[in-house]
Amino acid sequence: MQNVIILSDEKRRAHALKVISSLALDELWSVQIEPYQPKRSSQANRRYWALLQAYSDKTGYEAEELHDMLKNKFLAPKQIEVGNESATVTPSTRKMNKAEFAEYADKVERWGIQTLAVWLEQ
Repeated sequence: MQNVIILSDEKRRAHALKVISSLALDELWSVQIEPYQPKRSSQANRRYWALLQAYSDKTGYEAEELHDMLKNKFLAPKQIEVGNESATVTPSTRKMNKAEFAEYADKVERWGIQTLAVWLEQ
């Protein structure tokens, strides 16, 4: 069970305390508290994929292929290790907060204008 509660008022705080106090102590629980970071909007996501589709129409590559290429171009790679194996992976855009995604999407859009002469109207 994963339960995310965004604290914005006393009612939600009381609900969070009730949820925590109702957890059975005969098993271990992990409770994580961190500042809220809003995720990207569905509008920003639609615009990003519309850009990728426009790039796809111009280049002949699939939007998903261009998505992977642009992640590799603009996002810092991450090294992961599992057992004796290691690999370099590109971070997911799904885990970006609103500000991070906006910065990434701006880079992608500038790249599309400069490299392909493709842009979307506002």
